[in-house]
Amino acid sequence: TTAELLKNFIFKEDEIKKLYTKYWQPTFENDEKQVSFWDKGKTSGRIFRTNVEVLLYCYLIIQTQKEIKLDTLFKEYKNWLLNQTGAPNDLIWYLQIENPSGESMSCTLTYDGSSKSITVNTDKTVTGSAGTCFTSANYWLQVKNTCYDKDFEIITSKVIKEKFKK
Repeated sequence: TTAELLKNFIFKEDEIKKLYTKYWQPTFENDEKQVSFWDKGKTSGRIFRTNVEVLLYCYLIIQTQKEIKLDTLFKEYKNWLLNQTGAPNDLIWYLQIENPSGESMSCTLTYDGSSKSITVNTDKTVTGSAGTCFTSANYWLQVKNTCYDKDFEIITSKVIKEKFKK
């Protein structure tokens, strides 16, 4: 069904799979009664659609504010999902700077037009002030959810240079 195709498309990435058990499964596949409800459907003319397909169809119309054809629902949903640029608010993002040499390493974090200095110590803990977008989490910096849409540049005192974008 279209719902199965969408489920497989949405939850194909390993880091997203945990959201399947948090959101999709409790809503659509919690028990046999629930599965039976969502798999039931209606026929409109010669076309049969399950309840979950009708729900997804209506949701997509509300989100896009445009007419959607039921027979192209998967394609339309996939295109809409791929064009979403917002970051999820219920994920916790961390920044970890790897230091293969094992030596202490100074780093400069640049975002919002200003630079902040931190140090990755020999024990891999992070010290220094990373600014308002980060809180220390020992070996990582936790990115505050108000900063998910920002671009960060990290310059290290070693050879590596990484640029992180959402």
